[in-house]
Amino acid sequence: MNILKQLALIYESMTLDKIKTARSGCGENYGTAKANALMGFGLPSTCIVCRDARSKEKEGRICDACEWVKVTGERCTTGDNDPTYRSIVVAENKEELKEAFRDRAKWIRKVLK
Repeated sequence: MNILKQLALIYESMTLDKIKTARSGCGENYGTAKANALMGFGLPSTCIVCRDARSKEKEGRICDACEWVKVTGERCTTGDNDPTYRSIVVAENKEELKEAFRDRAKWIRKVLK
């Protein structure tokens, strides 16, 4: 299965309970910390899409092998991809984060069409 389809499924499967019980580091904003704990969000070293790209790219330029870049022509955090990325980052509680996950999943499905 395409890594972006897998990511959409992960976003769609998030429940308020999963978000609530996810452990997250101190000092990070709520959305980024919880999303990173749940799926590696926000860091190239932990992001599942970045890790997938790293496994395919041997030259060290993981963005060249990234499915986000291949599908949208932009990095996951820039251009048309930014609003749904940013909504995860700025989420301040589990309800906002769940909604941000749903929006990101919808965006992924739209760009994969």
